[in-house]
This record gives sequence, C-alpha cells and structure tokens, in this order.
Amino acid sequence: SRLGVPPEGCSSVHFAALMGADNAARMLGPEGWAPTGKEAAAANLVDECVPDADLLDAARAKCHAWLADPAYEKAHRGDGDTAKLLQVNDKESQDLADAFLDYPFLEAQAAFLKKKGKNSAMFDVLIATRPAWKLLL
Repeated sequence: SRLGVPPEGCSSVHFAALMGADNAARMLGPEGWAPTGKEAAAANLVDECVPDADLLDAARAKCHAWLADPAYEKAHRGDGDTAKLLQVNDKESQDLADAFLDYPFLEAQAAFLKKKGKNSAMFDVLIATRPAWKLLL
C-alpha cells in the first residue's frame, strides 16, 4: 500500500468477495485506490451512495427498516464464512504488527510527513537505528 501497511481486518478476502479481485487489488495494492461514494456503490463495496445532506436520514431509515423486520439477521456481505474470516484476521493482524516495525512502513510514514511539511525526525531516527533495535525484537 502507499503507506507501507499490509491488508488487515480480513480486507484481503472480504474486499475481493465484495467487489471482485481487480478492484480489491487496486484498493489494497500500490495504487491505493480510494473510490468516491458513487464508485464504491458501483463496485459493490457499499450498499448505496446518498448525498452528504441525506446521510444521517438515510442511515436512520436503514437501521429502522432492519429493526422493524423480524426476519432480519446480521450477516456478512461477501464472504460469510466466519471461521475463515477469523483465520485470515489472525494472519493479517500479525502481518500488520510486523509491518509497523519494517522499513517500508517507516519510510512511507517519513515521506508522508515530509510531503505535508511536517517534522519526520522520529521516523528518520527509527529508520537509521533499525539495524540496532531490530536485534532486540
């Protein structure tokens, strides 16, 4: 990803199930695709897209409809295999924790701060001293 962070929260499986492998790869890969609301709806990432001014009313209406429906049951969109999702989440959580201490993440964070004109000294020091503190991991 653009920030050096691997997929997490089952996104590697869930996004592909929701919106197809190509869109998932765009979002989770180097492109870091951040769809607009309309693009997200067209890709099946979200149920619908409403204007900002209507968001709260639309969300309330959706919740009231769920609560009023005795047959409503919470379900996973996309890949609904809870055991599989838990297994994937365990792996992605470990990968994410490892990534926070690796060069791609540290370098991406430093670059992000520099691009915003902010002080990146903390990340610069972590990058420079990583060979030493990595021995402690």
